[in-house]
Amino acid sequence: MFLIASGSALGQPNECPTFVSAVDLPSEPARRGSHLLHHWLLVPANCKGLASHLSMLEEALRPRRVAAVSGELAVDLGLLGCPAAACLERGAPAGSAQLVAAGARSWQGQGFSGEGEWGEELLEWTLDVCQKVEFGFVNLGDRPFTLRWLHPGRPGPSDVSIEPGGWNETVTFYRRDVWFTESLGEPFLVLDPDGAVYLYGAVEYAGVYPLGDSPDFDPNLYERDWDSLWNQTREIEILRAERIHVAFTKSGSQAASVPLNVWASVAAYYHNNRQPLLREWRKAARP
Repeated sequence: MFLIASGSALGQPNECPTFVSAVDLPSEPARRGSHLLHHWLLVPANCKGLASHLSMLEEALRPRRVAAVSGELAVDLGLLGCPAAACLERGAPAGSAQLVAAGARSWQGQGFSGEGEWGEELLEWTLDVCQKVEFGFVNLGDRPFTLRWLHPGRPGPSDVSIEPGGWNETVTFYRRDVWFTESLGEPFLVLDPDGAVYLYGAVEYAGVYPLGDSPDFDPNLYERDWDSLWNQTREIEILRAERIHVAFTKSGSQAASVPLNVWASVAAYYHNNRQPLLREWRKAARP
């Protein structure tokens, strides 16, 4: 990996790494292609007012990292003038200028009379457009958890109950989940019913975190009136089919390429959330 580093890589507070090509961005190999290792805020290397804003930006945007771009990467991202910036998401496809540019969100500053006046507006844009993600928890087990947000300035309640799922008229045990729009880096605790710390972490990317384990036995699989369930389901599906209206677009039904920006977003979400394995059910002997 080729990296031109001047500044933070050397321990100096007012400079930052400079990338000249898409392949220079730190990435990790995956099953297909490679994916970015970090969230990035990229700015043109030729901005004279850059150095005075780096400390503020890096402090306010953690875990997002700040870097400068020049050469072909600046051209690919459209960061040729000043002020301008682009943010890239952790897990987005890497290694190709086309894919990196497709996953970028861009900002162009307007109405600035001199260098160094745009740091506050860039920070506001990044916090609003790049730092906000959808983050959730799903309770797989049969015990409640308490989610505690630790940032004192965060709006809303600091403690949120994550109730267990249960048995209802569905075929299997249902799960209960909660979702939030949060900023990257927002710290939290998850407490078990006894008040012990089950999980300590922070929002690192858009995604979902599983809590607990699925029950060993699902009575819905056995203690059911299956004939009634089948008949009820059949009636519901017949009524639903009668309400369907066929409406084709001008192009009709056909395979189409996914826009690159959509693919970059989907690929990042999958890559970042690929590790947790959710066991939906267990094969258990009937008691």
